[in-house]
Amino acid sequence: MRPPSICMGNEIGSKGLIFTMIASLLVCIALLSLIAKVQSINPGTPWRNNFQMAALTKAGKVVTWGACFNCGTFPDPANVKALYSTAEAYAALLNDGTVTSWGNVVSGGDQPTDLSNVIDITSTFGAFTALKNDGTVATWGQVTPEGEEVANLLTNVKRVYASTNAFAALKDDGTIDVYGIYDYDGNEPVDPPEGLTGIARVYSNDFAFATISNVGKVVSWGSCGSTTCDMTAPSSLDNTEAVEIYSGRYIFAALDTNGKVHAWGYCGATCDITSVPTGALSNVKTVVGTATAFVALTNDGFAYGWGDSTQGGEVPGASSGVQLGNIKELVTAGGAVAALLNDGSVVAWGKADPNPNNNEVISVPVGIQDIRAIISSNFAFTCIKYDNTVVAFGSDTTQQVSGMPSNLGPVNAIYTNGMATVAWTQADEIISWGSDGTDNGILTTPATLSGSAATGDGGLLVSQIYGSTYYRSPSTSPEVYACDSNMYGLSSSECQACPSGTTSSRNSWKSSECVISDTNTLAVGDESNAAGTTVAVIFVIFGVLGGGYYYYTNYIVGHQALAKQAADGIRGDKLGLA
Repeated sequence: MRPPSICMGNEIGSKGLIFTMIASLLVCIALLSLIAKVQSINPGTPWRNNFQMAALTKAGKVVTWGACFNCGTFPDPANVKALYSTAEAYAALLNDGTVTSWGNVVSGGDQPTDLSNVIDITSTFGAFTALKNDGTVATWGQVTPEGEEVANLLTNVKRVYASTNAFAALKDDGTIDVYGIYDYDGNEPVDPPEGLTGIARVYSNDFAFATISNVGKVVSWGSCGSTTCDMTAPSSLDNTEAVEIYSGRYIFAALDTNGKVHAWGYCGATCDITSVPTGALSNVKTVVGTATAFVALTNDGFAYGWGDSTQGGEVPGASSGVQLGNIKELVTAGGAVAALLNDGSVVAWGKADPNPNNNEVISVPVGIQDIRAIISSNFAFTCIKYDNTVVAFGSDTTQQVSGMPSNLGPVNAIYTNGMATVAWTQADEIISWGSDGTDNGILTTPATLSGSAATGDGGLLVSQIYGSTYYRSPSTSPEVYACDSNMYGLSSSECQACPSGTTSSRNSWKSSECVISDTNTLAVGDESNAAGTTVAVIFVIFGVLGGGYYYYTNYIVGHQALAKQAADGIRGDKLGLA
């Protein structure tokens, strides 16, 4: 087994592994309490780097920019099909099915030799799992010896999911196996309940998994790290059919066929996440989560929040009986929630910077109007107007608000990781701003992607940009929508048929790709599923970074709703855990 990374112990003998890890983790927990930069996570997506952005060129080469701690020598891979990351390492899937990885060796920077026939890669904060075309897997990075044994014996795997520290391998027979690295208390990942089968979809939060079976039955299990909690799904779900699950840090919410929300988990000593408001007990369309709160959006456009009131759980006006309505979509950043209204205005509440020492309540500046889409990072919201110009608001901790160029102009696409933003402008420029991950450092577009260096006869030479969330202008084509029931809240039948206005271009073990037939309609793409297309997409890695800082990218936008609102929307990924 390779040694764990920062916040997961040092290279030691197996006999003292757990004790040393616990000591290291206690230090990290103390840092987390001080820094309090933890946000929520997005089930079903790979980990991404909060500080780095990466671009994949049309020639299959990789360009990265921003801070990369302990990343080692860049191997400059060629013929790259898709890029994946942990907190401190990258893995490039090549067109021939082989893999090249680099970065911190303890976080996945040293892939196994003779790794081939790979069709997909999933990552936790410090490990990768590669799925091969024969249904076997290969794992490397921060995985326990017991976990490596489990992975080595797996067969007939059709998809791999991840939480912060663990992988969940779903097999063709509907069963699941879990493996990974120790949690904060030095415990192995929790195994699924005995006899669990018939699994159709898998979701995760920090240290727990939840599943929906072929008949809509919900089963969940896991832990809350160093906090004692019960991650068992509530009995209210026993006799109902669930259609979607949403998550925060240690919390889950399930939406049933009657539009009722059921919630469980741990959101703090003075918080009860199970107390779902009456308004969220019927007619609910989707749910978004911060780390410790949920907000439900009903079919008639009203918002109902619960959980930690300081982290987005209290919707404006709710305490006085005035219900916020006329909402088109909900987006989260840190401990804040932004509601995009049907008239193009925006209402926001909570704290964009969830640090308990920062009591700044978010506010929407005057003039934020005519908004067609919102995307978010760890601390800020970026709004795209109907004329494709951009405005931003929220915490300026990472200069994603004040650092935005005043002369940016209309954009084709916006990408963001946890700390920085990148715009692909309609003038065919790639412009970066925000933090590069170093003290007071500003993210700057590399020379290889600046000006004429990034353009050619056919326009930009960049095929894909990797970050955490992105927005695509409706005028940009081709548009591809990767239909994935886990990511977008669509049923399996909807995914197979493709949403209205789209045409299915591919069915695979993972998803269907649905191409927008109307080029004036915005398609929402998923970076992992759209890999290999010409669509600009983004990946994000977040997690443990040098110095012990522990970041999660937030559970951005109500991504389940976005799929069904593909005409005017953006894509929001929860970062991190796939």
